[in-house]
Amino acid sequence: MNLGLQRQNKIYERQKGETAKAYAALKCYLEMGSERSHSKVATALGKHVSQIHQWSVRWKWTDRAEAYDKMLDRARSREVRKAAIADAQRRAEQDQKVWDRAGDLRMPMLDKAEQRLAYPFAEVITDGGKTIVKPGKSMISDAVKLFKAVTEFRRPDDDEQKKRSERREEIFDEEDYGEPEDDDSEDEK
Repeated sequence: MNLGLQRQNKIYERQKGETAKAYAALKCYLEMGSERSHSKVATALGKHVSQIHQWSVRWKWTDRAEAYDKMLDRARSREVRKAAIADAQRRAEQDQKVWDRAGDLRMPMLDKAEQRLAYPFAEVITDGGKTIVKPGKSMISDAVKLFKAVTEFRRPDDDEQKKRSERREEIFDEEDYGEPEDDDSEDEK
């Protein structure tokens, strides 16, 4: 069922009335990228350069090549964005695993600190008027270090999270990738 809506060809696709040979020549021209020239197309296709020039003028190859190059640039930018987002997600997942694992270790560390505090820090022996103080199995500094590690354990503060977000946003800086475009309407004729 046709509701009167017809798909418009993008400018770099085959146009109404364009012969298969002319379009094949355009495709050859487009695929050459920055090295494209009429003489190279003529050589590649075994045609006379004047024929290539006629097709180029009639079918507006310069405009079509510009639109094609922009389309490729947008596609590359989308791929770079997707890769950067996937990389950021992988890093966030790894950070979460580290955070979860560190959280799992927090309680055993606190238990260990409490065990250290339960040991006598010194053994006092009085023998014949002499008092001997022997260090205990645990040092108070060990317990303090463990307790400090447990209590200082926390997620990076909001400022650090904000800095990370800003660094991620730099990846998508418009100066690097241009304005993201959802449709190719400017390339259509």
